[in-house]
Amino acid sequence: MDKWLEYWQQDKLQPDVFTDKNGNKHQALLEFWQANLGKVSTNTSVIDIASGAGAVFRCLTNLSEIDAHALDISADALAILQQDMPSVTVHATYLNDTSFSDTTFDMVISQFGIEYLGWAGFSQVPRLLHAGAKCVFLCHIEDGAVDITTQQSLVGLKLIADSQFLQKARVVAEAFKQDQRSLVEEAVTAFMAVEPPVAKYCDEVPSGHHQYLYDGVKTMLSNYNQYDHSQLIAWIETALVQMNENIERLSSMHKAAMNQNDINTLKNNLAELGLVIDKAEPFYLRAQDPPVAWEIHGTQSS
Repeated sequence: MDKWLEYWQQDKLQPDVFTDKNGNKHQALLEFWQANLGKVSTNTSVIDIASGAGAVFRCLTNLSEIDAHALDISADALAILQQDMPSVTVHATYLNDTSFSDTTFDMVISQFGIEYLGWAGFSQVPRLLHAGAKCVFLCHIEDGAVDITTQQSLVGLKLIADSQFLQKARVVAEAFKQDQRSLVEEAVTAFMAVEPPVAKYCDEVPSGHHQYLYDGVKTMLSNYNQYDHSQLIAWIETALVQMNENIERLSSMHKAAMNQNDINTLKNNLAELGLVIDKAEPFYLRAQDPPVAWEIHGTQSS
């Protein structure tokens, strides 16, 4: 979760992490949350767990009519949310057994958030809901569209990391600066020993952070004399940091993705706490594509 804290500390971020290729909210997600929250009664108390910058509440036209709360460990994400949606009460804290009083909310929701907390997060939901109250979650699904892309990106980034592709590119740049033939030949030989597998993977999976890193290195080394050396080295150093951060972030996403056994266990465990899962099935953006999430609905019975 620490890498998601760092994510929200970056500048000029979109408030919605999960968007289409044009940076717009997926229509299916917009319609899903409007259908589940758009007609709730006035002053219904709703809390979004691991809300980020408020992707769910941004779907609503009736936001000012409900008692909306957002919980996230990132104060930076919540600051973005509150700037755009001042009617939402924000809680920059972890979800635990002291976060709120029992039976505080009419509805608990989450989109690609609560599953990162595992059972420690899910187990708090029954306590927060009064009898008859609801929960609605969209959670990462194992081997769904998002998880497939996540795994592909992880393979590419780990290939770059394990081969020391960026570090060897930096050595080439330093050799170019010194302009000594023997140093250049040695550095280029070492770099070209690891470059082909990275290039091959980028051809096979031509999108993602691995592709960005490969293209950046290729462009700068091929056109070295057009760049300021210190800026080129700084780019590589920054790329190394971002690569490691993304490996951790993507690893956490893949780990959070749930399979059918996870769902069955979750249903049984929540039932013991009085929360009955009424529906748990794959959620699709488009019928012809793999699912992107588990759609989970529950009702607190006691």
